Amino acid sequence: MSADGDLVLLADQDRGLWDRRAIDEGLRMLARAEAQRRPGVYQLQAAIAAGHAQESDGATLVSAYEALLQLDGSPVTRLNHGAAAALAGEVEEGLSLIEAIPGLDGYRHFHSTRADLLRRRGHRNATMTPCASQPRSTTHSGP
Repeated sequence: MSADGDLVLLADQDRGLWDRRAIDEGLRMLARAEAQRRPGVYQLQAAIAAGHAQESDGATLVSAYEALLQLDGSPVTRLNHGAAAALAGEVEEGLSLIEAIPGLDGYRHFHSTRADLLRRRGHRNATMTPCASQPRSTTHSGP
């Protein structure tokens, strides 16, 4: 979140502002958990967070989400998997994945994620209303 309370996309965040001490502690804890060789939901979530903190490639993050989906197929996990696919450069796949998720009409992050992917696909003026299922353009683009 920005100082004004606005959502800041991961790609736009200044990672220099992240709490490096907390990240390093989390990485140490993750390494201890991984040594147990019994991955679970929390360990996979931690691995995904570590991947973001370490700026892992998108394909690695997608693989981690696919492993997490085997244990937690919740709509939010599916949404994050779609967003990871888009971060990996597969915007169309990410959009397809998130548009196939039922039950997120009232979840604001679904709409902001979908609007971002539409924007990245070329819908420069696409915005989302909380319960809309289609993008709304802020400018008239038709006849």
